[in-house]
Amino acid sequence: MADLVTELNQQLPASQKGMIEFTASGNRLVIQGISNKITDLGFASTSGAYTQLFTGREINDMHLTATGEEHYLQGSTAPDINQMASVTMKEEIPLSSTTINSYNNNLRFELNGQTVWIYLDPGTYSRAGLIDELNKQFAKGGHNVKASLTGNHLTLTTTLSGTSQKLSLDVRTRYNGGGWEAFVGLDPTPVAPSMPDYAHLRGENEFTNITLDNTNNNFEFELDDGTKCNVTLPAKAYTLQQLAIELQVVIDSQIGRGKIEISTLGNALQMDAISLDGNFKNPNIQNSSFYKNVFCKNTSGTHTGQPVHQVGEHSYDEAFIIGRYDVTSDPIEIASGVNDKFIIDLTYKSHPSDPKKDYSKPLEVTIPPGTYTGNQLAALLTPQLNAQLAANNITGFELKAEVGGHNTGVAGAIDANALQITLLEATKPGSSQKFESAPGTYVLEGVRGSAASSIFIRQTESRSLLM
Repeated sequence: MADLVTELNQQLPASQKGMIEFTASGNRLVIQGISNKITDLGFASTSGAYTQLFTGREINDMHLTATGEEHYLQGSTAPDINQMASVTMKEEIPLSSTTINSYNNNLRFELNGQTVWIYLDPGTYSRAGLIDELNKQFAKGGHNVKASLTGNHLTLTTTLSGTSQKLSLDVRTRYNGGGWEAFVGLDPTPVAPSMPDYAHLRGENEFTNITLDNTNNNFEFELDDGTKCNVTLPAKAYTLQQLAIELQVVIDSQIGRGKIEISTLGNALQMDAISLDGNFKNPNIQNSSFYKNVFCKNTSGTHTGQPVHQVGEHSYDEAFIIGRYDVTSDPIEIASGVNDKFIIDLTYKSHPSDPKKDYSKPLEVTIPPGTYTGNQLAALLTPQLNAQLAANNITGFELKAEVGGHNTGVAGAIDANALQITLLEATKPGSSQKFESAPGTYVLEGVRGSAASSIFIRQTESRSLLM
């Protein structure tokens, strides 16, 4: 790929050098503008090497389901009902010899209502070898399913677990890991390159006047080219319009004019890249008090500390945070080391105030590579976030990720189609009673990490053609 990029850039006409350039994103070729004179990119012709260089093919798409049942009479070790669920892929394993590497080593499906992730060991496999490797990984993970060949087609069949239960298989090949390519092949229809939009940041916090001090006047972010911008605004009172003007002046002084535009939308602040070299990454949420207090609108969970029904029980208003990206419109692709980290802070302020009891804990999740629906992401995030609560010794609570749930009533919001994360009081084991949370304020905030812009806020996208 590096040699190809070098050769293409060398062959650019003299009039286009310094205006556009070829580069690589993983194993994909990219054309991007490097001059603010470039506001759009497109292909005037799709002849020649266009197909080989810029189009791709997706994994054959099939959705297969099957149900069954195993049942045991009391005291019996042999099932009286032995109906295994089984699905056979509609497409053959395409190659007689398949190489597995980091790009095609994982796949996912649903087994008896649970998500199963399989990671194949790297190597070159025959069709029978692929089946053996699958079965090795099934056994390694303790999954009650086996793979076999039906002709040259992969067949998955549940196996006995020794427990009476309903059995099910649910396989969706295109959006559940690159490993399915090895088993069902690629759709012959080419996929054209895409052109994302300019980066933008839409404020959710509405105000007409605001006072900045040393707790909320610092704003840090980074441009896609690595240029850092660290803004500290004067501590004083501002109207919304005055704040937009002041922020524009300071940003221009650091990165140059004509790259980023600060404006207002209703009673909220917004920031837009207006040139390709103004595209920016997620603001530094951890260190950016301005971002958290001016752009963001967090919802807090509060604990009154007052008895409600009986001594020891308290009222608790759930803390939650709602994304601003529609996770229901298109599948979401997660790539290892690219956009797989999701971090959110749980902050607690005690009441009455006791700094020794206060905390702010980062909860970090690594999302396995693959392509997900919103509901699949929610199902994956929930147990991993709760594991992070346990790792941080936060007891008595549980976190729930879901699509929709809370409705803020904010005009233009997409609450029903966005990921939402809610902090709930957990139920005591073996009881219907909830744990008693300590009085104070609980806040979910500081969403960040490489996955944040892909699943929660999606505010930064580069202006380029890629495939």
